[in-house]
Amino acid sequence: MKSNFNRIMWISLLILLAACTQNQSSSDSSSMADSEAISSEQKVTDSSASSINSDEMLPPDKAVNDKPLQDALLIQKAHVQLNTEDYDQFYRTLQTKLEKYKAHITQIDIHKSAKGDRSGTLTLRVPKENFQPLLDGVSQYSEVTSKEVSANDVTTEYVDLNSRLKAKEKIESRLLDFMEGAEKTEDLIQISQDLERVQEDIEVIKGKINYYKNQTDYSTITLSIKETNVIVPKIENDHFNTWKKIKQAFASSINHLTRFLSSLSVFILGYSPFLFLVGAVIFAGWLLYSRRSRRQQ
Repeated sequence: MKSNFNRIMWISLLILLAACTQNQSSSDSSSMADSEAISSEQKVTDSSASSINSDEMLPPDKAVNDKPLQDALLIQKAHVQLNTEDYDQFYRTLQTKLEKYKAHITQIDIHKSAKGDRSGTLTLRVPKENFQPLLDGVSQYSEVTSKEVSANDVTTEYVDLNSRLKAKEKIESRLLDFMEGAEKTEDLIQISQDLERVQEDIEVIKGKINYYKNQTDYSTITLSIKETNVIVPKIENDHFNTWKKIKQAFASSINHLTRFLSSLSVFILGYSPFLFLVGAVIFAGWLLYSRRSRRQQ
């Protein structure tokens, strides 16, 4: 009996030990699986973080969503002060450059001094793609003393104006629809006034858009030119025509004398009655004075 009981106890103990061993192995396997999952997640996170950091380390021109600089609307201007020995030669060279780069002159303001040298300003308009080539070409054929280049980005203003234009055009379309359906005179008058204001706003916005379009399509270059060549005056033969000058002076004196005699004749003959009366009064006074002086003697 005891031997059977002992056998049953040993078998129960073995079964319990086997069950505990199985539970421990399953828990170990699950913990290993969890650790593997966590490590894999960390790897994914690290890889994504490394990819983000690599994107952040890219230079600005390599960014995916970076807007190209060509899309920006720039108003480019340049002011160049230069010296040239021969203005005529410089102007001929400039005309060649203007034809090459499809540019044109909008304003010329040139003055000539008493010494003969010239100075002034030329205002040029050139397509934006030829702005820098023309600027470099002008600098090659003259002595540049100063150069100022500026670029004003008006992209935001241009986009805003186009958005405002679309909104105003929608309002205009609705007002036109309201006008067609209006029956009362008061409604027609009110809608007409509102439509007039909206159309005025549209014209103003279109004018600004055209201005920005023109200013960005064509750049402006202002040249301040000074001629440094010393002008030697030529000796003219007319300065030594003494005989001609004598004849000119003689003819001038005769003309003056003729004018004087003509004016004197006009005065004497024209005012002769008055002069005769004055002369008679003076003569009578003289006679009276002479008689009195004789009597006193």
